Amino acid sequence: MINSETPGSLLSAFYADNNLDADGGQASSRVKVEVSKFFHFYFPNFDARRKAVIRHDVHHIVTGYSASSLAGESEISAWEIGSGCKNHWAAFFI
Repeated sequence: MINSETPGSLLSAFYADNNLDADGGQASSRVKVEVSKFFHFYFPNFDARRKAVIRHDVHHIVTGYSASSLAGESEISAWEIGSGCKNHWAAFFI
């Protein structure tokens, strides 16, 4: 059986499931990082982050690691570092 889902449809579903903007926040001037329900901070959405975050989001989809928990973000970060993103400084910031 052939899966009819496209990368774009998978990303759209991922963004919707994680309460992100339809474009994953690409057009936003800043990014919100929610540490807990009561504590969050913002940082600028710089171009290097915009380039890296698409791959980061695709990695979440491929690996199945959660995007809504510190554990999931730690797992995806370790996976990305292990897979060779060390030359992309924005990936470390994400």
